[in-house]
Amino acid sequence: MSQMDIAGGMMAIDITCGRTVTIAVDAMKFIKPVKVGDIVCCYGKVAKIGKTSVTIKLEVWVKPSLRGIKKDNKNSLFMVTEASYTYVAVDDEGLKRLIPTLEK
Repeated sequence: MSQMDIAGGMMAIDITCGRTVTIAVDAMKFIKPVKVGDIVCCYGKVAKIGKTSVTIKLEVWVKPSLRGIKKDNKNSLFMVTEASYTYVAVDDEGLKRLIPTLEK
């Protein structure tokens, strides 16, 4: 399980109010490497919520701390990977369940 899957899974659990399983990872793109000492930041945005599933677009950004890169606006934070993860809400038996809707 990757750090991205953990971050997305935490969001999915919050959105679905319970257990989820990862069913798909679409179009993962590796842009730059992460190096020892880098500060890693993971950001997620809900792309779609269905009746039993949620798709979350995740991005990992890095703030270099031990690379010796000059600290300026251009190099202070950059994206290293991105992907879309789809999670399905499941019950205690591992069967699909409906995602609760917000009441108005």
